[in-house]
Amino acid sequence: MKRPPVVTIMGHVDHGKTTLLDYLRKSQIVKSEFGGITQHIGAFVVPFKNDKVTFIDTPGHAAFAAMRQRGARVTDIIILVVACEDGLMDQTIESIECAKKNDVPLIVAVNKCDKFSRDQKVLDARVESIRRDLIVHDVITEQDGGDVQLVKISALQGTGVEELKESIVALAETLELTADEKCMAAGHILESRVDPHKGKLCTILVQRGTVSKGSLLLAGNKNWAKVRALYDEHGKQKSRCPPGEPAQVTGWREEDPPSAGDLVIEVASEAEAKSVVNQYKLGRFERKSKIRKKTSNTDDDVEIEPIENKLNIVLKCDVDGTLGTLLDVLDTYDSDQVGIDLAHFGVGAISENDYIMAASFPNSVIYGFNVKCHDPSIMVRAKREGVPIRMYNVIYQLIDDLKQRLEERIPEAEKEQELGRALVAQDFVIDVTKKRKVHVAGCRCRLGVLKKSDVFYKLIRNEEVVVSDMIVNTLKHLKDDVKKIEKDQECGISFIGHDDLEFKPNDTLVCYEKVRYRPKLDWNTRHFSKTER
Repeated sequence: MKRPPVVTIMGHVDHGKTTLLDYLRKSQIVKSEFGGITQHIGAFVVPFKNDKVTFIDTPGHAAFAAMRQRGARVTDIIILVVACEDGLMDQTIESIECAKKNDVPLIVAVNKCDKFSRDQKVLDARVESIRRDLIVHDVITEQDGGDVQLVKISALQGTGVEELKESIVALAETLELTADEKCMAAGHILESRVDPHKGKLCTILVQRGTVSKGSLLLAGNKNWAKVRALYDEHGKQKSRCPPGEPAQVTGWREEDPPSAGDLVIEVASEAEAKSVVNQYKLGRFERKSKIRKKTSNTDDDVEIEPIENKLNIVLKCDVDGTLGTLLDVLDTYDSDQVGIDLAHFGVGAISENDYIMAASFPNSVIYGFNVKCHDPSIMVRAKREGVPIRMYNVIYQLIDDLKQRLEERIPEAEKEQELGRALVAQDFVIDVTKKRKVHVAGCRCRLGVLKKSDVFYKLIRNEEVVVSDMIVNTLKHLKDDVKKIEKDQECGISFIGHDDLEFKPNDTLVCYEKVRYRPKLDWNTRHFSKTER
């Protein structure tokens, strides 16, 4: 049978991907998204005249690369959205690579063309520039003799969207997309979460067969379900889900919901499903991760190493895909300035068990991403006992908070702050007493200022430090004792405990003070920061 094409919207942050979907399905998804960025994969069926198209919305933020890869693996067509005024950006190029890697055909949608509606020449020049940049990445549009369609649109106003729809339908027809809806079902999990009313809820894109109430599904060899109910993207129950369409499925039996990206297959019996899951549990291995290898959701025998300077984290997210993204972000942390231990992570609301886990370790923080804490008493206890519970809906805000907490735990360090330099002209030997002679450096201040108190000096000869951390004994200008010497003034300097130190012409004396500071955290969060949106 003919099935609907699966179309994934990809591109850089803020180039208008969700606005395009918003126009297509006449909804208000953009207004409800936190921070103006998509942070989940969404799957939606949109009617096109006599046809239907399944759209997958993927995040453009750099931190969500795994989600984009997941979207590209299950799609038939990729709509590459490129903002007219920005052109190709980092995640645009990454999306092109996703398409190449998964051998998925592209349609380029040049968006925000309404911004240049009054100047067609500027618009044409920008589109031409985008086409040239696409050629560099082996994406050849029809205008340049290739087979990739390029459509100019305004997702905000709807201009060009009908033409884009026609392009999608035309390309889908050439692909001749079919699937057997009567065979055992199979598909992929796009997203999973714990719903407070429906329990473990997974969005499945069915790729063959038909999923219906009572179907026995196996997900990733580690969870199974006897489908209790199916829902569409609006939360309305549906009786069946044919190939090429998504559905939210309940009825999962294991403690943790399946993971986003898991392969889903239909099995013949509960016994078969249970057998596979039990075999998986017996052969279960720890995740190979710098952070995650120290901890687990379920393994009670994992010991957390006693590192004195570390931050313990409990992380709860609304859906598995976002949890995986945040765990991937944490995997990039490789600093020895302060440690991170992930004491517990999972999907669902913050519970009393999460609080108990955090409270059992010193220096702990609970992060909730797009979740709530339904028990007010937990918040009260956490505040009273000094266990921070931080709730966020945007990834870069959570990362910024975590980075700040880590930086606050870095021990202060000391550094030298140079104040001035003097060039030695001559070494003078002064008879202080009959038995004591003191070497005095006759100098001229060449840079900054030379001070007497609360500073240190180092002697540099032939670009090598001879002695450092010297404290001034006397500082004189002509015959007067002074507290400081300005630039281009001459002076004589002697140092405590260095009476025998002989100075030579062209030696350099550096005046500096020691200042305390807190080092910056050695963790590159550039790809997860607000400035990268």
